[in-house]
Amino acid sequence: MRSYISEPLSGSVTCFHTATPKISAGFLYPLCLGRYQCDDSYHVYRESYDSFLFMLILDGRGYLKIDGKTHQLTKGCAVLVDCYRPHSYGALGSFSFLWLHFDGATARNYYSYLTERLGQVFTPSQKSFGSMKLLITQLLSGVLDGTAPELQMACWITQLLTLPVLDGDFSDSEVSYGSSLSQRACGYMRSRYQNPLSVDEVASFLSVSTCHFIRQFKKETGMTPHSYLLSVRINSAKFYLKTTSDSVKEIGFRCGFQSENHFCISFKKATGMTPSGYRGSAGEVSSER
Repeated sequence: MRSYISEPLSGSVTCFHTATPKISAGFLYPLCLGRYQCDDSYHVYRESYDSFLFMLILDGRGYLKIDGKTHQLTKGCAVLVDCYRPHSYGALGSFSFLWLHFDGATARNYYSYLTERLGQVFTPSQKSFGSMKLLITQLLSGVLDGTAPELQMACWITQLLTLPVLDGDFSDSEVSYGSSLSQRACGYMRSRYQNPLSVDEVASFLSVSTCHFIRQFKKETGMTPHSYLLSVRINSAKFYLKTTSDSVKEIGFRCGFQSENHFCISFKKATGMTPSGYRGSAGEVSSER
């Protein structure tokens, strides 16, 4: 099926940007963006457009179709679309929105992180919506008049994509900065990694069942609680191996391992090296404790 794009109403704004190789290799960057006013004749279908799309719905009603699902778009909502996949969207009557096509080395990571937590369509707080509106407006002005440095635009896009999670006030989400299950669990494990610590104990601290804890933690972080705790212990062991002359056994116990053998096996599995080998590869260690 061919791509199809209809035109917005007169007075709508569109601008384009071409990123330099240095920016596109390592940062987020805009491809095109604008502010559209549409009526019910506005519809877009694309098999693909190599970018990600962020939209803020300013007024009216519209729709998004992707992955076999139809989402309703209403005033005050934000939208994230993976335009590498077939998708369509359009107006259901009068419809106005700000939009940004962006890409970059970490763009998919941001997209995945946000949509896993908030979905492709979510409703931010009024404060967050206002801040995101300002960021896109700044980008639009900066591209139109050529006054915004590329690194500044990368910063604005990063703010745009991180603000929804850091804001934490959503009408349709349980995400809460500083109080999400995984954040509280990580803090608890980091503060007690030197002691014997079970997944059941962490779940009890969070006042949730162990099964729910494991499932939610993996959903939010991409790893199991056990894997996270082990990584904390291994990283701590690396620090002590490089900066002290303590024995491997002492370091293992200090970092929460119950035996020297368990420490050595776990360390080699995680790093591909024994603790002694890792210490040797790091050069001389300090004798300070």
